[in-house]
Amino acid sequence: MGLLDFFKKEQREEEIFNSAMKARDYITAVKVGEKLLQKYPDSIYIINPYTEALIKTGQKEKAVEVLLYFAERKTAEEYYDVAIVILKKILKIDPYNLKALRLLISALQKKELFFGVFKTLEESYKRFKKYKISYCSH
Repeated sequence: MGLLDFFKKEQREEEIFNSAMKARDYITAVKVGEKLLQKYPDSIYIINPYTEALIKTGQKEKAVEVLLYFAERKTAEEYYDVAIVILKKILKIDPYNLKALRLLISALQKKELFFGVFKTLEESYKRFKKYKISYCSH
């Protein structure tokens, strides 16, 4: 296989992935997206639709896991803006995810977005209080 064939194959996988997402063929999108994510683990352009496809196929926990792993890496790399967006997305999917909540608060603090910290804590407190969930892990 020549170099040109290699690039055609790479491009073809991305086209299949994008076509599957447009056609709402989420099963195909998950299969191809998994391969693409292994090749491009830092691509937000793959992670977002891939996790959407996971959710549509009933794999919400896996979607949260993928997003959380990505957000943790972005936080460690000090890309807080990207991490904050991803962490907020996680909390929309799973509003009681304490790990995402703690990481979001930490990222907001590092960006010195203290009002954001306050609002996040306030919203979480109300949510947890409504469902009588303890914020403190024992």
